[in-house]
Formats: sequence, C-alpha cells, structure tokens
Amino acid sequence: MNEIYKNIYQIDVTLPKSPLKLLHSYIIRGEDRNLIIDTGFNDPKCKDDLFRALYELGIDLDYTDIFLTHSHADHSGLVCSLLTGKNKVYCSDIDGTIMNEILSDKLKDMVNVNLDISSTPAKRRLDYKNHPAMVFIMDNVIDYTPVSEGDVIGVGEYKFKVIDLPGHTPGQCGLYEENHKILFCGDHILNKITPNIIFWNFEEDSLQIYKNSLEKVRNMDVKHLYSAHRDIIENHVKRIDEILLHHEKRLKEITDFIADERKTAYEIAQAITWDFGDGDFEKFGVQQVWFAVSEVLAHLEHLRHKGVLEKVEIDNETRYKKL
Repeated sequence: MNEIYKNIYQIDVTLPKSPLKLLHSYIIRGEDRNLIIDTGFNDPKCKDDLFRALYELGIDLDYTDIFLTHSHADHSGLVCSLLTGKNKVYCSDIDGTIMNEILSDKLKDMVNVNLDISSTPAKRRLDYKNHPAMVFIMDNVIDYTPVSEGDVIGVGEYKFKVIDLPGHTPGQCGLYEENHKILFCGDHILNKITPNIIFWNFEEDSLQIYKNSLEKVRNMDVKHLYSAHRDIIENHVKRIDEILLHHEKRLKEITDFIADERKTAYEIAQAITWDFGDGDFEKFGVQQVWFAVSEVLAHLEHLRHKGVLEKVEIDNETRYKKL
C-alpha cells in the first residue's frame, strides 16, 4: 500500500489466474466519508489484500462508499463484501445494468455471439461459465447509485467530477479532480499494455467510441493519471498517442491481410501480431482466444463503419472483404 497523493492510497490487489496479475484499487480518505475505487475479483486473495489495507488505514465501511469504474469482475467482483447497508455503490447506469444482468444467463449470449460471428472452431470455444466475468462475479444483484458525466462526488478536500469514458466497456467512467489535476481512469489508459476493445454489436463502432474517449482525455489538463493496472503513466498525452498508433497499425495489418480475399475474424486473429504471451495465437487458451477474436471483430467493424470493408455472409459464416 502506498500513499500516492495526500490521503490517496494505492492498494495492489492480487488477481489470481489472470494475466493482469494485479488491480490497483484506490482508497481516498476524508474527514466524514471515504471512497474506494474498484475492488478486485470476488476471490479470497483479493478480499484479503483489500481488507488488510482497510484495516491498516482504520477505514470504517459504514462511512466508505465505492466507485466502480466499470463492470468487469476485476473491478466489481468484491463489491458485495464491502456493503454494510449504510454505504453506497456508484457506477454508470449502463455498466451497473450489465453487472446485474451477468448474474443471469445474459453473458452466455454475448460470449457465444462473438464466437459464432468469428467462426471460432468448437475446440477453441470458451464456455461462458469459464469467462472471468462468471468465475469471479459478485455474489448478488446490487442496488447501485447511477452516475454520469458532470456528477460530483466529494471526499475530504477533493471534489471529483464523473467523466464518461466509454470504449473498454459501454459505460466505463472515471473521476477527475480539477484543482489537483488528478484522473482515475480505470482501464481507459494503461501503461505497457493496451485495454481490450471488443465487439459489442453491429450498430455501434466500439473502437471509434474508444478513440473518441482517448481524444477527450488527451485534451484534459491531467498531471496525475491513476489507472487500474501496470505502472503509473507520467505523460498521458504520450501514452494516448502510443495507443492510437497501436490501433492504426492493427487496422492496417488487418486490411493488408484481407487483401482481395474474404476472411473470418478467427482467420485474421490467427494471422496478425499479438503481444500476449509469446505471441503465438495457436497457444492461446480459450479465454484469450475469445478476447482476441472479440477485439479483431471490433477492428473489422470499425473498418466497416469507415467504408473500408464490407461484411458478407457465405455458407453461414460472417466474412469481411475490401470494398
């Protein structure tokens, strides 16, 4: 646990069985109320790490609210263990709804749709019950307090404004403190790795939505950027430019590979460059295959929305080709 700014503490929460390894949860201590930003998985090790920090800081959960940047289980899974009946959970209405719906079988549809559209073969298909969102899901439906762009949450000397940052999820949001130039951004901007941007549906261009959110933060006055994974980012503009360049290279690689052929998302995922593990897609586990083909689909749909590619149905397979 480190005090990274006055009365702001970074807690490293272990993420078992995850390539991310750690979540940076943040605790902001105030005179009357405190705030926890993100929680970790619903897992005994995560609970031990977070509750040890709460004990060391003398935090009373009755006077401590929780802000969830987004719905993913490494950020929200432990939330039920923090509720006392006297505190609140803040999150966007979009991702709050997603979190509660995951407790039903709705995740099964999302997992399977992406596998179907990408033509992922049966032996490499993820069973939705083994998706991290299900393995480390919160215990039960929560009664959250929805927040949106411009809402203010005061904690001690800080007045945090809610910033909508969709892209990594449809309803991810962050907290910005204008006087201190602090931004808690969840998974919006990460150091050394790029946030996973996946296909949502054919109507929305999730990659373009993410790029718009990056440009939004690029134009903000930020001196202290606190993200949920990896090292602290010293220069948010430089890192955003690196991430944007990464996606432009990925889009070009996909377009070049398609050339004049008709390709499925799975065929493209097999062929393009990956930084995960040793970069060998054939060695990816089923979880990583799902995330990879979902990200490829997001890039393909971005190119389709831009008028570079078209989607065609051939023998019950979704394929993409150049216009």
